[in-house]
Amino acid sequence: MTQRLNSMRYSGNLRRFSGHARHFITKLGCKQNEQLHFILVHDDKNKNKRYRPAFNHPAMTLHKRLSLLERRTPQFTLFTKRNKRIHVFSQNKKGQYHLLALRTKQRVTKLKNAFIKKFQVQIKDTMIIETKNGYHIYWVVQGGAISKFVPIQKALAKKFNSDPLITNLSRVMRIPGFYHMKNPRSPFIVKVRQLGRNKPFSQEEIIQSLALKPFN
Repeated sequence: MTQRLNSMRYSGNLRRFSGHARHFITKLGCKQNEQLHFILVHDDKNKNKRYRPAFNHPAMTLHKRLSLLERRTPQFTLFTKRNKRIHVFSQNKKGQYHLLALRTKQRVTKLKNAFIKKFQVQIKDTMIIETKNGYHIYWVVQGGAISKFVPIQKALAKKFNSDPLITNLSRVMRIPGFYHMKNPRSPFIVKVRQLGRNKPFSQEEIIQSLALKPFN
């Protein structure tokens, strides 16, 4: 049974992984005396009523392909029970639902490892940040055009079958060295898994090396 971290272990882990935040910020090209702006977000969904988590809604559309399952089933419904497990159901013509998949902590770990294995060649030079439910992959660019950011982001989402909504310039990303606290009973320390190469990418290099087809 998972329990809340005690204050000593909590602060100890923050000190242990504090260097991850420094490496992350340095990798993004920030200088020692440069002023940075951070947003402190209250993750606990039970205390912040302004933000309604997805599982409060009766159903949500899946944006990721489920290979054979997608071709066999006409409709998917996704919802979360009190035990915080994600259940994927199919609905038949009679309106009956059947359990197709169950997302547990072990399942998430398996999917994360499968992603790294599948795309290890394409992401070998990138910076990889591990979060609770997946990875944030960074191609650190120098001298890029802002107008090309969204088209490239959309092409990357299509290439890696990732979240197609993560394309806006104002997207808030998690910083390594801090806790993911949406579920206080199951905290996860965000960390740098890989810093990647020292030389920044160019936007053209990303497009050509990954055979992307940017679109607006």
